[in-house]
Parts: sequence; C-alpha cells; structure tokens
Amino acid sequence: MLIGSNGNVIRAEPCRNPKVRPVCGGSHVYADFRRDSLRRFGKIGIAGLERHYRAKTPAPSKSIRIYTDVLRAVRMAKHIREGYRNEISQIARVRDSLELAVKGTSSDSLFEAISLIDDAYHILPKRSLHKILARAKMISALNELLCAASMQEGSFEYFKHRNPAISLIHASIARLQRREEAVLCLAQYAEERENYLRFLRDTYVHGRLESLAGALWGNGAYAVINAYIDDYDTHQRLQELSVLCDDVHSAEFLKGLIEIGQRASSRKGKWRLVEHLRNAYRNFIKKDYTRTGESLNEAMVFLAINKPFYFAQQLELTADAYTRDVELLMQDAHMCLLSANLLKARECLTDAAALTGIRLK
Repeated sequence: MLIGSNGNVIRAEPCRNPKVRPVCGGSHVYADFRRDSLRRFGKIGIAGLERHYRAKTPAPSKSIRIYTDVLRAVRMAKHIREGYRNEISQIARVRDSLELAVKGTSSDSLFEAISLIDDAYHILPKRSLHKILARAKMISALNELLCAASMQEGSFEYFKHRNPAISLIHASIARLQRREEAVLCLAQYAEERENYLRFLRDTYVHGRLESLAGALWGNGAYAVINAYIDDYDTHQRLQELSVLCDDVHSAEFLKGLIEIGQRASSRKGKWRLVEHLRNAYRNFIKKDYTRTGESLNEAMVFLAINKPFYFAQQLELTADAYTRDVELLMQDAHMCLLSANLLKARECLTDAAALTGIRLK
C-alpha cells in the first residue's frame, strides 16, 4: 500500500519494487540505494563519461544499503525526494542562464554571456555524470568566449572562437536536459518509496499502540507502566551521557555508563541493550568517540523504538499533516504513563491506534 503525506491511500500496492525490506517485526528496515560513483568518474575521466553519455548507458554507480528504524526511514526518504525536487529547480535556473548566454553571445554581448556562464558554473555541483559533462562544456565555452572577447569584433578570429562557444553552450544545455529527465523519473520513484515506507511506519505504530493499550488492562498494567518509566529514564540518562563522550569528561562518562549497564543487566529482556552498552564502553576505551556515539544511539533507539514518546518525536520531525492528531495523543499518553494515570493513558493510546488504523484497513 502507498500512503501519501496527506494521509490518503494512493494505491493498494507499489507499482515498482521499492527495494525496502522490513525486519525486527517491522521496527527497522533495510533500504537499498544506488548513487553515482564520483570515485569511478575520476578514474574514467571526461572522455569516458562522454562515451557513457553518447551511448546512453548507465553511469558508473555504487550500491548503498541503509539499516535504520522505520520512522527515521520515512524522514530520510522524504529528504531524498525533496532533494530531487530542488535539483530540478536548480537545473531549470542553470538552463535559463545558459539560454540567456546563448542570446548574449549571438548578439555580441560577450561579457554578459561570460558572466552568466560563470554564475551557472558555480551554481551547478558536480555530483552526476551529466552535471560533470555540462560543467566541462561550460569551461570550454568560457575559454572560447574569453578568446573571442580579445579579438576585434567581426574579424575571422572573433567568429572562430565565438561560434564554437555557442555550440558548447548548447551541448551543456543538452546534458542538463538529459539529467532533468533522469531526475524526474528518480523523483517519482523516490516518492513511491517514501509512501511505501509511510505505510510500513503507520502499520508498525498502529500495532505497537494497540499492543501497549492492551497491556494496560489487567493485573500487570502497573508493571508495564513501571517498565515504561524505567526505559524512559534510562533513555534520558543515555542522552545526557552522549554529550560527555570526550577526553575531558571520561571519568564521569564511564561511571554513568557502568551504572546504566549494571542496572540493565539485572532487568529481564535487556540483553541487547547490555550489548550496545558494552560496545560503547569498548569504543570509548579505544577513544573512538564516533563509534561510541553510534553505540549509545543504538541503545537509545532500542529503548525507545516501541514507545509513544519516540513515535511523537519522529512524527513531529517528519511533519506529515495527517499525523498531527496522533502525535498529540501520543504526547498525552506519554505524560499519563509517566504519572501512572492508567485510565487516561489507555484512552489516549486507544484513540491514537484508531486514527492510525483508519488508513490500514
């Protein structure tokens, strides 16, 4: 199923393979991407890239697999889709500048054309085959125009440099148009994947809210609340520790990490949390603070991935309009759970689950 950012069900099934695989009961996903390989571009050079362009063969690329929780995956997919939309606008601006440069060159306004091409060159980043080729054509066109500007206007030497410059500008525009066509397809696919991930996210959130609301019935309800409060307190303590991950605060960091680890090891079902904390400890001892931070983040996600406060945080960051009511209900449920207001917490969770379930039927 595909669910749009406005909450409407777009289609029962995605029309193309979204290259997304849910794991861990739907809480996390593996997502595969392909990205142009700038390293391989450098090896084959401009001539090799030009052969790819003329033969219309795929550009050298690399495969990337990302593992993340399903709530962050939606935001990541949204960021990618917005990036493609921004790129289309960027290409349109550059193409307009180049078309004005062609008019300026044809009417012998060479310095105005040079300025327009120079601006277009600096706007356009070299992150794809077509952009690299377009920039190369712009450089060649600039060189020709600079030579023409130094010649007497109307002379043979003047036209010898001016006319090739016009052809080079047209060649740059053609390569940008090819990139624009590719980006339009990529943007459509990215939107489909984003909508599929949104469906996976809503399905997971709906299931967890129903499960937590159901657990608040019966004799074990207060045990569930106590476990929730304990997980939240541990999560907050880990957040505080994450800013102490450096040489200056090493003693305080290790003391806090050991205390949390000892407490987690005495709790049932927290062996994975203990593993994350051990990894953080090992990496900190090695002074690998980047990996220490990653291990702490994994520990925090483990604690929060099925909790209303995390759902509310991630939905707020994603900013889908249709999830605003669910987000507010989960914030209320979180406060009620912390204050052990059993009846109100259950009511908020049930209402939030009902809202997320509307689109999944």
